[in-house]
Amino acid sequence: MLFVRLVPLFPFNIVNYAAGLTGLRLRTFALGTLVGATPGTAAYVGLGAGLDAPGSRGFLASAALLGGLVLAGVIALRLASPRDHGQDDEGG
Repeated sequence: MLFVRLVPLFPFNIVNYAAGLTGLRLRTFALGTLVGATPGTAAYVGLGAGLDAPGSRGFLASAALLGGLVLAGVIALRLASPRDHGQDDEGG
């Protein structure tokens, strides 16, 4: 839960429904949501607050944080995906 809340690539509604269909405990769901959603929320608030000055340090820091969260998620998904292990398309 922490991972899917930390990475802003997963829609909240879909994650909520999926978690409801699993045996995930409410405490785990709530704690993962609280901890995982905080950095993304801070980044979005910073971006919104800095819209009047898009070149400001706060705006750029928020954009960098959001970009870093997305990049971390893409890297984690890439590392978690099945690997080819050196085999080509012909199975050799």
